[in-house]
Amino acid sequence: LSLGLSRRAALYLSDEPLASIEPKLRRDIRRFLLRCMPEGSSLVMVTHHLNELQYMLDELAILHRHTIRQIETETIRRKYGISVEDYFLKETKND
Repeated sequence: LSLGLSRRAALYLSDEPLASIEPKLRRDIRRFLLRCMPEGSSLVMVTHHLNELQYMLDELAILHRHTIRQIETETIRRKYGISVEDYFLKETKND
């Protein structure tokens, strides 16, 4: 992550950067990302740690059954009154 962010790109892509990392280090990585992301850049991250990341996210994109749905995380909290993870679970439950 450090090396990638040092490039000062407009877009960063990350696949499960917090997988298999102990909780304290995941917290440190979240703080690092908030502090070091270049202004105006975007991070697209695949993750299973929605509860830990929900307050860092501006938008959520859900890939489910060959469709992609996108929603702002503030809309999830304001309109539905639930966490980002609960929204994800609601939207991807088996019909």
